[in-house]
Amino acid sequence: MTCTFREAYDKYFSILARFKWVVIVFWLAALGFGFGFGLQFLSAVSIEVDAPKGTRGYDAQHAFRDLFPDHNQQSYLLYFECKNCETAVNNNTRRQVEDSIRAAGSWKDGYLQGYQSYWSFPPGPGYDPPRNRLLSQINKRAMVAVINTSPEFNTADLKSFVTHMRDNIKRIRSGGDYIGFLGSQAVLVDSVEESSTTITEIDLIVLPLALSVLVYVVGSWRMVIIPIINVGTTLLASFAIMYGLTTVTAKAPSFVPSVMEAMVMALSIDYSLFILTRYRYELSKNHRRGVQAVQEAVYHAGEVVFMSGMTLVSCFLGMCGFPTQTVYMVGVG
Repeated sequence: MTCTFREAYDKYFSILARFKWVVIVFWLAALGFGFGFGLQFLSAVSIEVDAPKGTRGYDAQHAFRDLFPDHNQQSYLLYFECKNCETAVNNNTRRQVEDSIRAAGSWKDGYLQGYQSYWSFPPGPGYDPPRNRLLSQINKRAMVAVINTSPEFNTADLKSFVTHMRDNIKRIRSGGDYIGFLGSQAVLVDSVEESSTTITEIDLIVLPLALSVLVYVVGSWRMVIIPIINVGTTLLASFAIMYGLTTVTAKAPSFVPSVMEAMVMALSIDYSLFILTRYRYELSKNHRRGVQAVQEAVYHAGEVVFMSGMTLVSCFLGMCGFPTQTVYMVGVG
């Protein structure tokens, strides 16, 4: 006995209709799971990526780890530039350097592992070469200092340290002098902040515009509630899944959350437009109601959504095969 596609679909839909509360509970559980873990993904990203295997960068990384297996420190750079001075070697800049280093040491006991500044070397001509390397060769009014800290990979703690340093720098600098706080971990904190800002801007600007277009095309503001729930649930659940993956694999690049946000919003609203437009057609033209209208809408518009989704899945699966971490993590996301 053969079974046509329509008959198979009708049986499948009847099962969904019979167990609709199970489906609702599943999506509520997905929403709760997303609320619980999804937002933590924004703090689990990184700007550091591993070089692809077989490249010179990969060989250099592993050679460095083999030569310095005990190197487990993170470094930050403090940049000082005085305004009303002829040279950076003066008592006021020295006070700013020493106060900045003390601020780093006061954040957490044992976090500051070491530092180098112009005044940290003993006096004498033998220490002039390393001391002068901390002075700018172009700008006589500028110098740098290096602080080494114990490794910290929790983005929330890194943000706390960077914020602590920048708040103290505002207090330390005076008379128009400039003090900059640099380093890859500081850039990571700024990248996470920028990702959060970008996601907020997308939510506040793009989402209302997209929903307005959806209301205009579908002709019902009440139906817009469905895409809103769809966007929120899908986005938070996907963030939560990515957070789980990044805890056991490599961290995702800092721009991945923004890419995921844009893709989820675009596809959710686009596919909702297909299905809801067909649903309105079934109501107005074919005079179907309730479950029957939903069944016909999904049957006719679902094929387009399914084929489009499978095409995108194939494309992103292809990206997962790239050796570069910045590419395959986008595919995973």
